[in-house]
Amino acid sequence: MKDKLRFLSGEATPEDIYRAIFWIALGLVGFGVVMVFSATYFVSVANSSVPYSAIIHQVIWITLGLALMFLTSKISPSWLSKLAPILLFLTIAALGAVLIPSVGQNVYGSSRWLGFGSLQVQPSEVAKLVLILFASSLLAKRDPKLGFRYRTLPVLVVTGTMSGLIVIEPDLGTSVLVAVIAFAVLIGSGTRARELILVTGGGLALGVVMAIDKPYRVARILAFLHPWAHRSTSSYQEVQALAAFATAHLTGVGVGVGQSSYNYVPNAQTDFIFAVVGQNLGLVGALAVLLVFVALVVMLFRASMLSSNRMDSIFCFGVAFWIGAQVFFNVGAVEGLLPVTGVPLPLVSAGGSSTVILLVALGLVRGSLSRTMKQNGGSNKEQLTNVL
Repeated sequence: MKDKLRFLSGEATPEDIYRAIFWIALGLVGFGVVMVFSATYFVSVANSSVPYSAIIHQVIWITLGLALMFLTSKISPSWLSKLAPILLFLTIAALGAVLIPSVGQNVYGSSRWLGFGSLQVQPSEVAKLVLILFASSLLAKRDPKLGFRYRTLPVLVVTGTMSGLIVIEPDLGTSVLVAVIAFAVLIGSGTRARELILVTGGGLALGVVMAIDKPYRVARILAFLHPWAHRSTSSYQEVQALAAFATAHLTGVGVGVGQSSYNYVPNAQTDFIFAVVGQNLGLVGALAVLLVFVALVVMLFRASMLSSNRMDSIFCFGVAFWIGAQVFFNVGAVEGLLPVTGVPLPLVSAGGSSTVILLVALGLVRGSLSRTMKQNGGSNKEQLTNVL
Protein backbone atom coordinates (compact mmCIF):
# COMPACT_ATOMS: atom_id res chain seq x y z
CA MET A 1 0.00 0.00 0.00
CA LYS A 2 2.82 2.38 0.86
CA ASP A 3 4.39 1.85 -2.58
CA LYS A 4 1.05 2.42 -4.30
CA LEU A 5 0.64 5.78 -2.57
CA ARG A 6 4.24 6.85 -3.14
CA PHE A 7 3.09 9.27 -5.85
CA LEU A 8 1.75 11.49 -3.06
CA SER A 9 5.11 11.77 -1.33
CA GLY A 10 8.15 13.90 -2.01
CA GLU A 11 9.97 10.73 -3.05
CA ALA A 12 7.70 10.16 -6.05
CA THR A 13 9.58 9.23 -9.20
CA PRO A 14 8.58 10.17 -12.77
CA GLU A 15 7.24 6.62 -13.16
CA ASP A 16 5.00 7.05 -10.09
CA ILE A 17 3.55 10.30 -11.37
CA TYR A 18 3.21 8.92 -14.90
CA ARG A 19 1.01 6.12 -13.57
CA ALA A 20 -0.88 8.33 -11.11
CA ILE A 21 -1.96 10.84 -13.75
CA PHE A 22 -3.50 8.06 -15.83
CA TRP A 23 -5.39 6.43 -12.97
CA ILE A 24 -6.65 9.72 -11.56
CA ALA A 25 -7.85 10.83 -15.00
CA LEU A 26 -9.52 7.46 -15.61
CA GLY A 27 -11.18 7.60 -12.20
CA LEU A 28 -12.51 11.12 -12.79
CA VAL A 29 -14.00 10.41 -16.23
CA GLY A 30 -15.54 7.17 -14.92
CA PHE A 31 -16.98 9.00 -11.94
CA GLY A 32 -18.25 11.68 -14.32
CA VAL A 33 -20.17 9.09 -16.34
CA VAL A 34 -22.01 7.98 -13.19
CA MET A 35 -22.85 11.57 -12.21
CA VAL A 36 -23.97 12.49 -15.73
CA PHE A 37 -26.18 9.39 -15.78
CA SER A 38 -27.68 10.43 -12.45
CA ALA A 39 -28.36 13.94 -13.75
CA THR A 40 -29.82 13.00 -17.14
CA TYR A 41 -31.57 9.62 -16.98
CA PHE A 42 -35.02 10.61 -15.76
CA VAL A 43 -35.10 13.78 -17.87
CA SER A 44 -34.11 11.73 -20.92
CA VAL A 45 -36.84 9.18 -20.20
CA ALA A 46 -39.40 11.98 -20.05
CA ASN A 47 -38.20 13.84 -23.14
CA SER A 48 -36.72 11.17 -25.39
CA SER A 49 -37.14 7.59 -26.47
CA VAL A 50 -33.40 7.10 -25.93
CA PRO A 51 -32.84 7.46 -22.14
CA TYR A 52 -29.12 6.67 -22.42
CA SER A 53 -28.35 9.20 -25.17
CA ALA A 54 -26.36 11.57 -22.91
CA ILE A 55 -24.29 8.70 -21.51
CA ILE A 56 -23.63 7.16 -24.92
CA HIS A 57 -22.49 10.55 -26.20
CA GLN A 58 -20.19 11.05 -23.20
CA VAL A 59 -18.69 7.54 -23.39
CA ILE A 60 -17.87 8.01 -27.10
CA TRP A 61 -15.99 11.23 -26.37
CA ILE A 62 -14.20 9.68 -23.37
CA THR A 63 -13.10 6.73 -25.49
CA LEU A 64 -11.71 9.11 -28.11
CA GLY A 65 -10.02 11.17 -25.40
CA LEU A 66 -8.36 8.16 -23.77
CA ALA A 67 -7.11 6.93 -27.15
CA LEU A 68 -5.57 10.35 -27.82
CA MET A 69 -4.16 10.41 -24.30
CA PHE A 70 -2.28 7.17 -24.95
CA LEU A 71 -1.03 8.54 -28.27
CA THR A 72 0.17 11.86 -26.82
CA SER A 73 1.79 10.04 -23.89
CA LYS A 74 4.48 9.09 -26.40
CA ILE A 75 5.07 12.73 -27.39
CA SER A 76 6.69 15.42 -25.28
CA PRO A 77 5.34 19.00 -25.57
CA SER A 78 8.72 20.20 -26.83
CA TRP A 79 8.38 17.81 -29.80
CA LEU A 80 5.37 19.87 -30.90
CA SER A 81 7.10 23.25 -30.58
CA LYS A 82 7.59 23.62 -34.34
CA LEU A 83 3.88 22.99 -34.89
CA ALA A 84 2.80 25.55 -32.28
CA PRO A 85 2.51 28.53 -34.72
CA ILE A 86 0.46 26.44 -37.16
CA LEU A 87 -1.83 25.16 -34.41
CA LEU A 88 -2.21 28.71 -33.14
CA PHE A 89 -3.22 30.02 -36.58
CA LEU A 90 -5.76 27.20 -37.05
CA THR A 91 -7.22 27.74 -33.58
CA ILE A 92 -7.68 31.49 -34.06
CA ALA A 93 -9.24 30.79 -37.46
CA ALA A 94 -11.66 28.35 -35.81
CA LEU A 95 -12.52 30.90 -33.10
CA GLY A 96 -13.36 33.36 -35.84
CA ALA A 97 -15.31 30.79 -37.84
CA VAL A 98 -17.81 30.12 -35.04
CA LEU A 99 -18.92 33.77 -35.31
CA ILE A 100 -19.96 33.33 -38.96
CA PRO A 101 -23.75 32.64 -38.91
CA SER A 102 -23.65 30.00 -41.64
CA VAL A 103 -20.69 28.18 -40.07
CA GLY A 104 -20.91 28.40 -36.27
CA GLN A 105 -23.55 26.39 -34.41
CA ASN A 106 -25.73 28.60 -32.21
CA VAL A 107 -26.97 27.01 -28.98
CA TYR A 108 -28.85 28.97 -26.28
CA GLY A 109 -27.89 32.24 -27.97
CA SER A 110 -24.14 31.53 -28.09
CA SER A 111 -22.08 30.62 -31.16
CA ARG A 112 -19.36 28.40 -29.69
CA TRP A 113 -19.36 25.23 -31.78
CA LEU A 114 -18.25 23.96 -35.16
CA GLY A 115 -19.65 20.79 -36.70
CA PHE A 116 -23.02 19.24 -37.37
CA GLY A 117 -25.51 17.14 -35.45
CA SER A 118 -24.02 15.62 -32.32
CA LEU A 119 -20.49 15.89 -33.72
CA GLN A 120 -19.53 19.37 -32.57
CA VAL A 121 -16.22 20.81 -31.43
CA GLN A 122 -15.77 23.86 -29.22
CA PRO A 123 -12.68 25.79 -30.44
CA SER A 124 -12.43 27.74 -27.18
CA GLU A 125 -11.53 24.48 -25.41
CA VAL A 126 -8.81 23.80 -27.97
CA ALA A 127 -7.59 27.38 -27.47
CA LYS A 128 -6.62 26.66 -23.84
CA LEU A 129 -4.26 23.87 -24.82
CA VAL A 130 -2.84 25.62 -27.89
CA LEU A 131 -2.20 28.79 -25.89
CA ILE A 132 -0.15 26.86 -23.32
CA LEU A 133 1.74 25.06 -26.08
CA PHE A 134 2.54 28.26 -28.00
CA ALA A 135 3.39 30.37 -24.95
CA SER A 136 5.60 27.72 -23.35
CA SER A 137 7.44 27.24 -26.66
CA LEU A 138 8.05 30.97 -27.06
CA LEU A 139 8.96 31.70 -23.43
CA ALA A 140 11.29 28.71 -23.16
CA LYS A 141 13.43 30.14 -25.95
CA ARG A 142 13.65 33.67 -24.55
CA ASP A 143 15.54 34.68 -21.43
CA PRO A 144 13.38 36.21 -18.64
CA LYS A 145 15.81 39.15 -18.56
CA LEU A 146 14.73 40.24 -22.04
CA GLY A 147 12.44 43.26 -22.29
CA PHE A 148 8.66 43.23 -22.01
CA ARG A 149 8.05 43.40 -25.77
CA TYR A 150 10.22 40.35 -26.54
CA ARG A 151 8.60 37.90 -24.12
CA THR A 152 5.45 39.08 -22.39
CA LEU A 153 3.93 41.23 -25.13
CA PRO A 154 3.66 38.45 -27.78
CA VAL A 155 1.89 36.23 -25.24
CA LEU A 156 -0.50 39.05 -24.33
CA VAL A 157 -1.28 39.76 -27.99
CA VAL A 158 -2.15 36.12 -28.64
CA THR A 159 -4.15 35.89 -25.40
CA GLY A 160 -6.01 39.11 -26.17
CA THR A 161 -6.90 37.87 -29.66
CA MET A 162 -8.22 34.56 -28.33
CA SER A 163 -10.06 36.11 -25.38
CA GLY A 164 -11.59 38.81 -27.56
CA LEU A 165 -13.01 36.29 -30.03
CA ILE A 166 -14.33 34.12 -27.18
CA VAL A 167 -16.03 37.11 -25.51
CA ILE A 168 -17.87 37.86 -28.76
CA GLU A 169 -19.38 34.32 -28.82
CA PRO A 170 -20.30 35.31 -25.97
CA ASP A 171 -18.43 33.32 -23.31
CA LEU A 172 -16.92 35.57 -20.67
CA GLY A 173 -16.08 32.69 -18.30
CA THR A 174 -13.85 30.86 -20.78
CA SER A 175 -12.31 34.17 -21.85
CA VAL A 176 -11.29 34.89 -18.26
CA LEU A 177 -9.94 31.36 -17.88
CA VAL A 178 -7.81 31.76 -21.02
CA ALA A 179 -6.34 34.96 -19.53
CA VAL A 180 -5.62 33.19 -16.24
CA ILE A 181 -3.86 30.37 -18.11
CA ALA A 182 -1.65 32.88 -19.94
CA PHE A 183 -0.78 34.55 -16.63
CA ALA A 184 0.14 31.16 -15.16
CA VAL A 185 2.48 30.38 -18.06
CA LEU A 186 4.18 33.75 -17.56
CA ILE A 187 4.70 32.89 -13.89
CA GLY A 188 6.01 29.43 -14.73
CA SER A 189 8.51 30.85 -17.19
CA GLY A 190 10.09 33.12 -14.60
CA THR A 191 8.70 36.45 -15.85
CA ARG A 192 9.87 39.40 -13.76
CA ALA A 193 7.62 40.53 -10.89
CA ARG A 194 7.07 44.06 -12.17
CA GLU A 195 5.82 42.71 -15.49
CA LEU A 196 3.44 40.35 -13.70
CA ILE A 197 2.11 43.24 -11.61
CA LEU A 198 1.58 45.30 -14.77
CA VAL A 199 -0.23 42.42 -16.47
CA THR A 200 -2.39 41.81 -13.38
CA GLY A 201 -3.44 45.43 -13.13
CA GLY A 202 -4.26 45.68 -16.82
CA GLY A 203 -6.14 42.38 -16.76
CA LEU A 204 -8.29 43.37 -13.77
CA ALA A 205 -9.15 46.72 -15.34
CA LEU A 206 -10.11 45.05 -18.61
CA GLY A 207 -12.13 42.44 -16.75
CA VAL A 208 -14.18 45.12 -14.98
CA VAL A 209 -14.86 46.88 -18.29
CA MET A 210 -16.03 43.62 -19.94
CA ALA A 211 -18.16 42.71 -16.92
CA ILE A 212 -20.17 45.93 -17.06
CA ASP A 213 -20.19 46.26 -20.84
CA LYS A 214 -23.32 44.19 -21.39
CA PRO A 215 -26.59 44.42 -19.39
CA TYR A 216 -26.87 40.65 -19.00
CA ARG A 217 -23.40 40.52 -17.42
CA VAL A 218 -24.36 43.25 -14.94
CA ALA A 219 -27.53 41.28 -14.16
CA ARG A 220 -25.47 38.14 -13.58
CA ILE A 221 -23.18 39.97 -11.14
CA LEU A 222 -26.17 41.44 -9.26
CA ALA A 223 -27.73 37.98 -9.16
CA PHE A 224 -24.50 36.62 -7.66
CA LEU A 225 -24.49 39.31 -4.97
CA HIS A 226 -28.19 38.87 -4.15
CA PRO A 227 -29.17 35.37 -5.35
CA TRP A 228 -32.32 35.00 -3.26
CA ALA A 229 -33.70 38.28 -4.61
CA HIS A 230 -33.46 36.79 -8.12
CA ARG A 231 -34.22 33.17 -7.26
CA SER A 232 -37.00 32.79 -9.84
CA THR A 233 -35.11 34.48 -12.69
CA SER A 234 -31.36 34.98 -13.21
CA SER A 235 -30.33 33.15 -10.00
CA TYR A 236 -32.67 30.19 -10.40
CA GLN A 237 -29.96 27.69 -11.30
CA GLU A 238 -27.64 28.86 -8.52
CA VAL A 239 -30.38 28.79 -5.86
CA GLN A 240 -31.49 25.32 -6.94
CA ALA A 241 -27.88 24.12 -6.69
CA LEU A 242 -27.61 25.49 -3.16
CA ALA A 243 -30.89 23.79 -2.29
CA ALA A 244 -29.49 20.50 -3.60
CA PHE A 245 -26.49 20.85 -1.29
CA ALA A 246 -28.75 21.79 1.63
CA THR A 247 -30.62 18.46 1.43
CA ALA A 248 -27.48 16.31 1.16
CA HIS A 249 -25.99 16.56 4.67
CA LEU A 250 -22.84 14.49 5.32
CA THR A 251 -23.31 11.42 3.15
CA GLY A 252 -25.87 12.51 0.55
CA VAL A 253 -29.23 11.09 -0.50
CA GLY A 254 -27.86 8.49 -2.91
CA VAL A 255 -27.12 8.37 -6.62
CA GLY A 256 -30.16 9.26 -8.73
CA VAL A 257 -32.38 10.00 -5.74
CA GLY A 258 -32.15 13.76 -5.18
CA GLN A 259 -33.98 16.63 -6.88
CA SER A 260 -30.93 17.34 -9.04
CA SER A 261 -31.77 14.18 -11.00
CA TYR A 262 -35.21 15.51 -11.94
CA ASN A 263 -34.17 18.75 -13.67
CA TYR A 264 -34.69 20.94 -10.60
CA VAL A 265 -31.15 22.12 -11.41
CA PRO A 266 -31.32 22.95 -15.15
CA ASN A 267 -28.53 21.43 -17.27
CA ALA A 268 -26.99 19.97 -14.13
CA GLN A 269 -24.87 17.54 -16.17
CA THR A 270 -22.68 20.36 -17.50
CA ASP A 271 -21.67 23.42 -15.48
CA PHE A 272 -23.54 22.38 -12.31
CA ILE A 273 -22.47 18.75 -12.08
CA PHE A 274 -20.86 19.49 -8.71
CA ALA A 275 -24.36 20.14 -7.31
CA VAL A 276 -25.26 16.59 -8.39
CA VAL A 277 -22.10 15.29 -6.70
CA GLY A 278 -22.94 17.17 -3.51
CA GLN A 279 -26.52 15.99 -3.33
CA ASN A 280 -25.78 12.39 -4.27
CA LEU A 281 -22.73 11.91 -2.05
CA GLY A 282 -23.00 14.69 0.54
CA LEU A 283 -20.26 16.77 2.07
CA VAL A 284 -17.97 13.76 2.47
CA GLY A 285 -18.26 12.78 -1.18
CA ALA A 286 -17.86 16.34 -2.46
CA LEU A 287 -14.72 16.86 -0.37
CA ALA A 288 -13.33 13.54 -1.59
CA VAL A 289 -13.76 14.66 -5.20
CA LEU A 290 -12.00 17.94 -4.45
CA LEU A 291 -9.12 16.05 -2.82
CA VAL A 292 -8.73 13.97 -5.98
CA PHE A 293 -8.44 17.17 -7.99
CA VAL A 294 -5.89 18.50 -5.51
CA ALA A 295 -3.87 15.31 -5.93
CA LEU A 296 -4.00 15.65 -9.73
CA VAL A 297 -2.87 19.28 -9.65
CA VAL A 298 -0.04 18.41 -7.26
CA MET A 299 1.06 15.63 -9.61
CA LEU A 300 1.13 18.08 -12.52
CA PHE A 301 3.23 20.58 -10.59
CA ARG A 302 5.58 17.73 -9.65
CA ALA A 303 5.76 16.78 -13.33
CA SER A 304 6.77 20.36 -14.09
CA MET A 305 9.63 20.11 -11.58
CA LEU A 306 10.80 16.78 -13.03
CA SER A 307 10.67 17.76 -16.70
CA SER A 308 13.90 17.32 -18.62
CA ASN A 309 13.71 20.62 -20.52
CA ARG A 310 12.44 24.14 -20.01
CA MET A 311 9.52 24.05 -22.44
CA ASP A 312 8.10 20.83 -20.99
CA SER A 313 8.42 22.29 -17.51
CA ILE A 314 6.51 25.47 -18.42
CA PHE A 315 3.88 23.44 -20.29
CA CYS A 316 3.22 21.14 -17.30
CA PHE A 317 3.04 24.16 -15.00
CA GLY A 318 0.44 25.75 -17.29
CA VAL A 319 -1.70 22.59 -17.42
CA ALA A 320 -1.59 22.30 -13.62
CA PHE A 321 -2.74 25.89 -13.21
CA TRP A 322 -5.41 25.44 -15.93
CA ILE A 323 -7.06 22.48 -14.20
CA GLY A 324 -6.77 24.02 -10.74
CA ALA A 325 -8.28 27.33 -11.89
CA GLN A 326 -11.10 25.62 -13.76
CA VAL A 327 -12.05 23.57 -10.70
CA PHE A 328 -11.96 26.75 -8.60
CA PHE A 329 -14.21 28.68 -11.02
CA ASN A 330 -16.70 25.82 -11.37
CA VAL A 331 -17.03 24.88 -7.70
CA GLY A 332 -17.02 28.54 -6.64
CA ALA A 333 -19.94 29.28 -8.98
CA VAL A 334 -21.93 26.22 -7.87
CA GLU A 335 -21.40 27.11 -4.21
CA GLY A 336 -22.36 30.75 -4.77
CA LEU A 337 -18.87 32.04 -3.94
CA LEU A 338 -18.26 33.30 -7.51
CA PRO A 339 -20.51 34.52 -10.33
CA VAL A 340 -21.76 31.80 -12.66
CA THR A 341 -19.23 31.61 -15.49
CA GLY A 342 -20.31 28.56 -17.48
CA VAL A 343 -17.00 26.77 -16.90
CA PRO A 344 -17.33 22.94 -16.67
CA LEU A 345 -15.83 20.75 -13.95
CA PRO A 346 -12.76 19.14 -15.59
CA LEU A 347 -13.22 15.51 -16.72
CA VAL A 348 -16.49 15.18 -14.75
CA SER A 349 -18.98 17.48 -16.50
CA ALA A 350 -20.68 16.30 -19.68
CA GLY A 351 -19.00 17.76 -22.74
CA GLY A 352 -17.00 16.25 -25.56
CA SER A 353 -14.49 18.96 -26.47
CA SER A 354 -13.59 19.78 -22.88
CA THR A 355 -13.01 16.14 -21.91
CA VAL A 356 -11.00 15.23 -25.01
CA ILE A 357 -8.74 18.29 -24.86
CA LEU A 358 -8.03 17.82 -21.15
CA LEU A 359 -7.10 14.18 -21.73
CA VAL A 360 -4.80 15.22 -24.58
CA ALA A 361 -3.14 17.78 -22.29
CA LEU A 362 -2.62 15.13 -19.60
CA GLY A 363 -1.22 12.81 -22.25
CA LEU A 364 1.37 15.43 -23.21
CA VAL A 365 2.33 15.83 -19.55
CA ARG A 366 2.86 12.08 -19.41
CA GLY A 367 4.88 12.39 -22.60
CA SER A 368 7.14 14.86 -20.82
CA LEU A 369 7.58 12.40 -17.95
CA SER A 370 8.27 9.59 -20.42
CA ARG A 371 11.07 11.65 -21.92
CA THR A 372 12.48 12.27 -18.45
CA MET A 373 12.40 8.55 -17.69
CA LYS A 374 14.28 7.75 -20.88
CA GLN A 375 16.92 10.40 -20.22
CA ASN A 376 17.44 9.25 -16.64
CA GLY A 377 19.01 6.08 -17.96
CA GLY A 378 17.42 3.96 -15.24
CA SER A 379 14.19 3.53 -17.20
CA ASN A 380 14.93 1.29 -20.14
CA LYS A 381 12.48 0.17 -22.80
CA GLU A 382 11.36 -2.86 -20.80
CA GLN A 383 10.70 -0.66 -17.77
CA LEU A 384 8.63 1.78 -19.81
CA THR A 385 6.43 -0.96 -21.20
CA ASN A 386 5.46 -1.86 -17.63
CA VAL A 387 4.25 1.67 -16.96
CA LEU A 388 0.72 2.53 -18.09
